[in-house]
Amino acid sequence: MIRYFAALVLVAILALPEANAKRVIDSEYYPCHEMYIQYGTPSVLELATTLTKGFKSVNAGVTGNFGNYKFSGIPAIGYNYSFSEKVSGGIYAGFGYTSADLFLLSDKSGPFKNPVKVCRVKVMSYTAQLMGQFVYWTYGALECSGAIYLGVSYMDEELSDVNSSLSESPKINDRAEVSYHLTAIKVRYGETIGVFAELGFGFRGLVNVGLSIKI
Repeated sequence: MIRYFAALVLVAILALPEANAKRVIDSEYYPCHEMYIQYGTPSVLELATTLTKGFKSVNAGVTGNFGNYKFSGIPAIGYNYSFSEKVSGGIYAGFGYTSADLFLLSDKSGPFKNPVKVCRVKVMSYTAQLMGQFVYWTYGALECSGAIYLGVSYMDEELSDVNSSLSESPKINDRAEVSYHLTAIKVRYGETIGVFAELGFGFRGLVNVGLSIKI
């Protein structure tokens, strides 16, 4: 998936000069519609919220830890509508996958000599958010902006390789949660076709890169 996305970004970069040369912008015109695809790094906030809460609530007095993590990152798509040259709003949809081994470190009788594997925990997250964006600096085809996102994430949990010798094990905790994200800075280059990178905190990953089309 990452290789295909990188190839798509490369094609967009090569197409930037030709596509942007055809754009005629004056004081009375600006593109109102923007569609984009992006890929984000795993969200530490989402991982912590998803994997630790259910285990601790089910096993009161028992301590555990996670290891052998695997991440998919967060591929996503979105649409923005510009109300003015500076302000836009839109929708965002993303998917994330994380998994980890769950180990017991101690129970009510005391700590274990060696960690005991309980199971493999897999979590699929589906996120939909509304967003508001403000462009605070432009220079030619270069644009800097910030954004706030608010919506819902659904966490779909699965357990595998469950240790049947244990008297207790975590239970599946599928649920919907309020999700949010704050983009401190997003840098986009291009007029009609553009590439972008952003830095933020929340359910969309710390760093995101992608490409978009403005019409």
